[in-house]
Amino acid sequence: MKNSSILPRFPHQFLYFTGLRIRRMCTLLSSRFVPPAVAVYEKAQGFWISQALVAACELDLAGHLSQGPKPVSELAVLCQTDETNLYRLLRALAGEGIFRELPGRVFRNTRLSESLKEEESSIKYMILHQFGSTNLALFTRFTECIRTGEGNAEKVLGKTIFQYMDDHPDRAEIYNKAMDHSSGMVATALLSAYDFSGIRHLADIGGGRGILLAHILQHYPHMQGTLFDLPRVVEEARQTAETFDVQERLRIVPGDFSEGIPTGADAFFMKNILHAFDDEKCICLLKKIHAAMPPEGKLIILETVPAADNKPAFGKLADLLMMAGSVGGKERSREEFEALLHQSGLRMSKLLRTVAPFHVIEAVQQNMSV
Repeated sequence: MKNSSILPRFPHQFLYFTGLRIRRMCTLLSSRFVPPAVAVYEKAQGFWISQALVAACELDLAGHLSQGPKPVSELAVLCQTDETNLYRLLRALAGEGIFRELPGRVFRNTRLSESLKEEESSIKYMILHQFGSTNLALFTRFTECIRTGEGNAEKVLGKTIFQYMDDHPDRAEIYNKAMDHSSGMVATALLSAYDFSGIRHLADIGGGRGILLAHILQHYPHMQGTLFDLPRVVEEARQTAETFDVQERLRIVPGDFSEGIPTGADAFFMKNILHAFDDEKCICLLKKIHAAMPPEGKLIILETVPAADNKPAFGKLADLLMMAGSVGGKERSREEFEALLHQSGLRMSKLLRTVAPFHVIEAVQQNMSV
């Protein structure tokens, strides 16, 4: 079945960022009307909400309610759960606007819980990956991580997070689905912010199953693409290419970017790769890409770029996960990205904010004018 690449619709950037400012102002204002201890304690309760959401995803509650409201007694049979405890879970989430309780202990989906259904734009697997048992374990010794400056993966899991997923295919599958299902949202944000029209051949380095690259190729029918990732990861990429009808324009190259980068592209793309590694490994990878780039080539990086301000940001919180789970990985500021690029023979030519919690960084060779 062909995919027509109907991407999720995001509001215009002006409306989106204006809405974020208004929401922050309202949050700050509301915290002024309660004692500081209460405001801070309410923040800490986010842990309870995240674990309730993990349970809702594992039980597929949104999927069971996709055809309409159901009494909790019927849901308990479908989910094979204790009815009383299931009601308590749904009641708590309904209080957060996720599900809605109707008279008679009946529940239905809301606009928010609809995002937990298993479909292309679902956030279900991202929640299971980010807040499930594996990542939760990384935070059991979080203070020790801050004291020592070392990540917790090898202490808690006995190996790096990537090695752990290699040994636990079920966790790897959740991760892969999380990346796949978020690709539509990321593609909307990326294609709205960055113009790929001058690129003839784009190589996606570490591009997984190729869904984001397929979205880009479908949006730019003149473009050729190369998907480069580990052999076990790109196994399903041919199916992705056929689904998006881009198989004639997509070259699939299995390999390890720590060993080398395929040539032949005039632009290279990386999404959420550099944040998983320390500076030394990032520079090594960037130098390999630099060597593969033609003189007028470009590198396009999609990562979160936290600012040095007092505003809430996804990247500031995601950085805590990188601190706990990686070996030297982190979410980097603009200045840190500029330093990495400079040491790799590149320079930042653009930094663009998107309506997703990511920035587009465009880099060119240091002697190239733009």
